[in-house]
Amino acid sequence: MYAPPPPDARAGGFGPTRAATCVAAIVTMLALDGVNSTLLVVNRGPVAGSFAATPDEIAWLNIAYLAAKITAFALSPRLLERFGPWRCLLATSWGLALATAALGLTAGTLWPAMACRVAQGALGGLLLVTGQSLVFALQPARRQPLLQALLALPIVVLPTTIAPALHGWSTDEHAWQLLFLLSGAIGMLGSSALALAGGQDQLDRSTRLPGVDVFVPLVLAATGFVYVLQKGARYDWFDDPGFVDACVWTLLAFAGLALALARSKASLFSIAVFRDPRFSFGFCATFAAGFILFGSASAISLFAANVLQLTPAHVGQVTLSSSIMVALGLLSGGLVIQYTRVRVELPIPVGIVLFMTGMWLLSHATPDSGRNELAVATWCRGLGMGALFMSLTMLTLGHVEQRFKAHGVALFNLGRQVGGLAGSAFVLSWLEWRVPAQMTVLSQYLVAGRPAVDAARSALAGALVANGVDASQGPVAALAVLARALATQATARAFNELFLGLGAFFFVAIPVLVTIRVVLERMQRGRTQPT
Repeated sequence: MYAPPPPDARAGGFGPTRAATCVAAIVTMLALDGVNSTLLVVNRGPVAGSFAATPDEIAWLNIAYLAAKITAFALSPRLLERFGPWRCLLATSWGLALATAALGLTAGTLWPAMACRVAQGALGGLLLVTGQSLVFALQPARRQPLLQALLALPIVVLPTTIAPALHGWSTDEHAWQLLFLLSGAIGMLGSSALALAGGQDQLDRSTRLPGVDVFVPLVLAATGFVYVLQKGARYDWFDDPGFVDACVWTLLAFAGLALALARSKASLFSIAVFRDPRFSFGFCATFAAGFILFGSASAISLFAANVLQLTPAHVGQVTLSSSIMVALGLLSGGLVIQYTRVRVELPIPVGIVLFMTGMWLLSHATPDSGRNELAVATWCRGLGMGALFMSLTMLTLGHVEQRFKAHGVALFNLGRQVGGLAGSAFVLSWLEWRVPAQMTVLSQYLVAGRPAVDAARSALAGALVANGVDASQGPVAALAVLARALATQATARAFNELFLGLGAFFFVAIPVLVTIRVVLERMQRGRTQPT
């Protein structure tokens, strides 16, 4: 049986029905953030076309969102202490619903959309920390594994599997703005339910909020960090002088933030939360979990779009096929932890093995692979990710004291988000590096004079002429078709290496995490030994 920590003071006045209503409303509002976080995953082209924006300009919709979200993660614990969790939850839920609907109403002008994305990121980050902290407070510890599995559905399942399919459907069948209008309407219903079932706050007026001297470098550091990871592959990292300047300014912003925190009387996080070695280990492990979660999700979507040449709706369906398995992994992990006597860490190795199996299967995919061929691989990955994240959540946050819960939740989600950004940057950088290398290798075998190449070119030219191509242009058209086939095959081989590399990531991560765990346990024993 899962051994819960000592009971904390729970939010009073909540019966089972009222508490269940609050949890359902929080899950609904977190689903809005999941939809907002996946803009541009499968519909970058249509979104850019609606604003007549270049790829570099439209990328700022994601950069602004992620920078605002990271900033909100850093500020949310002190905001909750100062203004109270229920006030913050109600304000952020209404604001998020309005900002989501407002993005659906923007058309033709990029700056209003940018403002909506900043609001979505900041409010979504604050909502996530507030909602997850309140769920820990509303229900006893013995029920938390299944409740946290339920919360993980909009946090983990929706952004990586379901939301891309919804964006693809909205983009192909109607317009990409329609999904945000519908989500905003649903969010208003969820906000109304929270307003009717909400509780009372016990405010801590003595809490000092970070001042402008901390807030400004925090925003600059978060924006620079997201920009560097999002645009590094685009500018070939340090080969572009302008990008190097951006890296330097980002480092200066982090230095300014450290100096401001050292001089300020207000801090962002409580150091006391790191006294628990389980939280410290889980905080380190969540970087690796976010890396492989978002990295693999990005790789699968890019493979479906660039190699299989699927439409946005069909790209979303590829990721959607694994959503049931991710949910099954989360709920199965919650049931095992809550109702059996196994250790909370047990699902972690099971999840790792399943994930590695899925990545190994994906490494055999070809340009001719269909969705059914990818299904088994995505199912293994999804089941493994669900089990891994369920166990990691309870291992990290299950024993944190309630007074420090907001700090633990904020740090846990911050680590997951930063790891996810690093994973996505790794995927893009790998493809930028390996696709040209694979084309160089394969082009050595596609040269004139080789019997097989000349025969294929002649046969293809004849087929093109038979289908209406001018006879004088047949050989040129055949060469162009072969070149496209070469590029597709090179891209597929680069993805095969990428999937295999993501699966092998744990061969490096596991020894590092085991070492961290041993060091933390020895430090804990050293602190508890009598002097």
